Amino acid sequence: MAGESLFEIEWTITPPDLFRRLARLDPTIIEDALNAMRLRVIASAKRYATDGPLHVRTGRLRAGLYATVTKTGGGDWELHAGSTADYWPALERGATYPARTVRPRDPQGVLRFVTKGGDVVFSRYANIPAYTTQPKPVVEPAMREAWPQLVADVREGYRKAVFGG
Repeated sequence: MAGESLFEIEWTITPPDLFRRLARLDPTIIEDALNAMRLRVIASAKRYATDGPLHVRTGRLRAGLYATVTKTGGGDWELHAGSTADYWPALERGATYPARTVRPRDPQGVLRFVTKGGDVVFSRYANIPAYTTQPKPVVEPAMREAWPQLVADVREGYRKAVFGG
């Protein structure tokens, strides 16, 4: 795994035969384009985390975003992206939480709730029903957004290498 997260999104990028042949001429073109994509994924994911459906509280999700590119033995490249924030998988894919009973830490204590009507209620326990959260992805849309630019960067790199400029 590239980062410290137990959950990552991985894309395997298999270049067409033309790219493979051109990569033998100048492998830095594809490597530079992939590195630019990696940086673009992080920047886009930070934008999605800030401007998207999430309400930023601490910035831990944004601070923990990462993307790495590795070359496999078969000539393919893998892009791994994720966040080191422990709650990131539940945001990216959604999650289902089981029903549970909440009790105060102190066995002699009570829980305090404020109802929607503003009334204060005290209780020795609370039954929390099971619930499911909807996905609020930030990394996967960033990867999809960065893909077309990768192809354009590779084309432009080889155009410059072949025709100069």
